[in-house]
Amino acid sequence: MGIPFNYEGDTIFELALAKSIASGGWIWWVSDLGAPFGFDAAAFPQNITASSAVMKILSIFTSNPARILNLYWLLSCVLTSIVCCYSLRLFSFRWSVVLLVSTLYALLPYALQRNVAHISLTYAFVPVICAHCLRIISSSENDKLNRKNRAMLVVACVFLGLDYVYNAFFACFFLVCAAGVSTVIKRNSKPSRSAAPFIAIICIFSAINFVPSAVTWMTNGVPPNMSYKSAVEADYYGLKIRQVISPVMLERRADKAGFPLENENRFVRLGIVLALGYLLSIFYALFTAPPSRNDIRWAAGVLVLLGTFVATIGGLGSIFNLLIAPDIRAYNRIIVFIAFFSAVVLCALLSDVLRSIESQPVFQTRKWARQSASAGLVAMIFLAGLIDQGDAARPLVKRYSADSAQAIDEKDLVDKVEQRFPSVTQIYQLPETPFPLDAGQNRMKAYDHGRPFVWSKAVRWSWPSFSYRSEAWHERIGSLSDPEFLGNLFDSGFNGLWLDRYGYGEQDLPEIEASLRRQIGPPKLESNTKRYAFFDLSEKPGSPAANQGVSSVDRGELALDAPFLGFASGIYQKEAGADGESFRWSQRVSRILLSNPSATTRRVTFSAGFRSLPGGQLHILGSELDTMVDLQSGSGDFSVPLELPAKQTTKLTFRYVGDRVPANGDARVMYFRFVNPTLKED
Repeated sequence: MGIPFNYEGDTIFELALAKSIASGGWIWWVSDLGAPFGFDAAAFPQNITASSAVMKILSIFTSNPARILNLYWLLSCVLTSIVCCYSLRLFSFRWSVVLLVSTLYALLPYALQRNVAHISLTYAFVPVICAHCLRIISSSENDKLNRKNRAMLVVACVFLGLDYVYNAFFACFFLVCAAGVSTVIKRNSKPSRSAAPFIAIICIFSAINFVPSAVTWMTNGVPPNMSYKSAVEADYYGLKIRQVISPVMLERRADKAGFPLENENRFVRLGIVLALGYLLSIFYALFTAPPSRNDIRWAAGVLVLLGTFVATIGGLGSIFNLLIAPDIRAYNRIIVFIAFFSAVVLCALLSDVLRSIESQPVFQTRKWARQSASAGLVAMIFLAGLIDQGDAARPLVKRYSADSAQAIDEKDLVDKVEQRFPSVTQIYQLPETPFPLDAGQNRMKAYDHGRPFVWSKAVRWSWPSFSYRSEAWHERIGSLSDPEFLGNLFDSGFNGLWLDRYGYGEQDLPEIEASLRRQIGPPKLESNTKRYAFFDLSEKPGSPAANQGVSSVDRGELALDAPFLGFASGIYQKEAGADGESFRWSQRVSRILLSNPSATTRRVTFSAGFRSLPGGQLHILGSELDTMVDLQSGSGDFSVPLELPAKQTTKLTFRYVGDRVPANGDARVMYFRFVNPTLKED
């Protein structure tokens, strides 16, 4: 349990959050990452507040982040089964059938394949919402929620609202659908009143959950590299019906066939048992006669169809993302809702089958035979489902020994660094890798630089760079090819360097290591696998030339507290033109932040070029600034001296008057672009 069940990719990020929780911190700010400034995790709005509260309780009993993550995932599987049992029993299904189906639901391939890597997508309280949706459609007007059911619904809504947004979004979608369907078939508005309070609770707590992210975005701007979601990804990560209903053997053949758009949507497989419920639910929705529409199976079938229409590739979700917002891009994650509706249909079918078996004359006087036949059928179905779904856990089991060896090797090196070099407090990590869009680099995988932090106790690490302040600092200190780079690191408070050799190609690595050896000597420590090397910077100041005229401490303060630009609303990510100039596209209205983190007033000059279609004008507004830039020719330049008060941020607002730039195939709203925006001290 001290080694994570999965040890790569998104798991590393989740481990980092668990480590922050276990260290007495929280998920919104991680002081020992993103050195020298810290990691503003709230700016990356995963915001799994409810899950983190549970992990905070677990941290009372263990400080090992891997153990916390493993325990939380296991507990979530158990809780999912219990809550599913509770929700299915609301419809008076047999206990044997409910236990069978709820266990298979908790052990969906979705859960086993995502495991601790996507701890934010656990779905313990989803069945409560799904059950209420079914009650809205199928119950009569006189049926009312009792106090216990209402309390359970409120708890589920609060938990979903305070966790990752996907389940909250889909819950609201199905509540709206249930209210709409019920209103149509019953011709009254009462169902809407039954759904509205719970939609409101989810939305209110989702908004509360987003507050930390909204505050940091308003204060510091949306971080670099956050505009990576687009409407087309609704199709890329959409649901595939083939994957939903395929048994494991068929999916293995599909893997070899090379179907397009195969990604995390492979995790939506229901298994052979629940897939039967999925197919039957569609049958009931399409072919059940109107007099039976109060039947729970018809209600489940309608919701399955609506969910499939939204989530499938080219479905209604693509239209939503195109017209409204692209943030909900992985529509395949709706499968946990569809799975519950399929489970309800399966429960109804199995209950009917068991009643039919028990009504046979041969079992009328033989209670033991009746019970044995029922138990045998349930056991056979459970075993078949468990074998098929359990195959999803094969990769976890297969790779665990290799993951364990790697984790132990990394922990061993981090322990040696902290024991043998107690004065080392900040370590810079090479190579530099992006965040959050980290697709890996050479043999490095996504978020690999987070691994040493998971096992460290008292060291701050440079990964990830996730703020405009950090981005500006990286530009000031240069790169390894600059002769003053290591001196700049030292002046910024770094006294150690961590080299991940997997991050470099075979041709580049010897040159990189040779450069480090010339400047600071050989590595002091290496991992057993030789993947990692640690270099000591505690006695290596900057180059002599860099030290002339200013002390090392002063130079560090200048580097860390220098004014910097931040790009708030309406501005897209930095791009490079063919002529080498850097630029950012802007919407009609956009804002730039000019921040001064130092304790003294700074005099600076902001300058930028602007490019647009001919015939435009740009209105620039600030606290003491109101000017126009003429873009009649499609080009213009701007420069203004400013005083930035200590510890404050100044906003410049840009309002463009003119035509939008046409861009076929590009969903961005672009009116003009900033060219080489810079902020220089006078």
